[in-house]
Amino acid sequence: PMNTIFPERILDAFREKVQEVLDTGVPVFARITHAADAPGFVDDAFFPIPGSDGGIAGVVIVINANPSMARAEDPDYIWESEYFTYKKHASLSDRDVHTNNFGWRGDDVAVPKPAGVFRIVCVGGSTTEEGATSDTTYPGFLRQKLAAEFGEDRADVINCGIPGLNSVKEKMRLPDYLLLEPDLAVYYNGVNDICHRLTPEWNGQAGLARIILRQSRFFVQHFGRWLLPPDDVIAADIDQKVLAHIRFMQRRFAEHGVPMAVCSFVGPDWPSLSREERDYYSYYHQLEWGGRYSSFPAYCHVLNIFNERVRVLCEELGVTYIPVAERIRGGAQYFSDICHMRTLGIEQKAEAVFLAIRAAVAEKLAAMPPPSSVGRLAEHQVPAHEEVEGQSREDADHGGDLRDALERRP
Repeated sequence: PMNTIFPERILDAFREKVQEVLDTGVPVFARITHAADAPGFVDDAFFPIPGSDGGIAGVVIVINANPSMARAEDPDYIWESEYFTYKKHASLSDRDVHTNNFGWRGDDVAVPKPAGVFRIVCVGGSTTEEGATSDTTYPGFLRQKLAAEFGEDRADVINCGIPGLNSVKEKMRLPDYLLLEPDLAVYYNGVNDICHRLTPEWNGQAGLARIILRQSRFFVQHFGRWLLPPDDVIAADIDQKVLAHIRFMQRRFAEHGVPMAVCSFVGPDWPSLSREERDYYSYYHQLEWGGRYSSFPAYCHVLNIFNERVRVLCEELGVTYIPVAERIRGGAQYFSDICHMRTLGIEQKAEAVFLAIRAAVAEKLAAMPPPSSVGRLAEHQVPAHEEVEGQSREDADHGGDLRDALERRP
């Protein structure tokens, strides 16, 4: 019965619309706002049922409970567009998450950028955005490391990670990154493209033999790699369907004088995992990421190919390759699932980025005048309404190409 779902106020509104249909004989469409205990906004359609005598025999009520519309009214609903943009100046009550004047996680950002400040935008998905606090995200740790090295307010790091972003969506958001007037873009992502774009496509292309074999959970778990396409096909798909978008972003960043650095993507290191860790990550991979026809070892195999293609791309484009995956080896001490990290892992990721860019940042800052005033960048806040035209020591060696690019930047 409807009275077990909706409060009396909603039912009264339904009765009113039903009576309107009975009186007029024409369909009525309405949006009836939910009460506190209703399931959400309700988009309603009320259709007359013609009677045999030419009158109205009854009314059909079509109810489409739309939870996303209801969540939009929730003060804890942080999305402007789900898995694409956050609301500006929004926050969550159950987590230490707040957004700035541009809709990114963290404190407000000054545009125009203050003189004497080197600004980095960290582009990615939830694995960039993640962290218990803004300071314990990888961009937050990176800012702290740069501040310790060069002084407060010499380097500004903006967390441009949004959960759910993949390379296609990131390309679409390129103007938003450029609007922040960065001096460097650091890219870290991979899992969303692999698990949510490529893997479903490969599953859909499976031939009869693979379709039969993947009905066996044992085969999927222990021989899942053989359910994948050949390695050369995997590499070609990564190049054409993922790295092509990164290539596009690098080109557009370069047109605006902004060098780009690209990270390898890290996950739990299968060979070093305990039996319990392997079971946990395999279960979680099937539950949340790969589905029943993909295994965690198969994902690790694809990720290795992905990282090698990223390295080759960076070499081809002459951009900095940041060896995040090569520096972090481990399991549960670093990873909460197949890609998201605990605080220790997040800090290690920031360390890998810091070591790769430190020398280049130092050279660029040496050529910059010091900031005109001391203080947090948030003191120079401006509204986010402007538009952009168009759209270890050995690790420090990875910054050579980056130093060259920064020297060419005005």
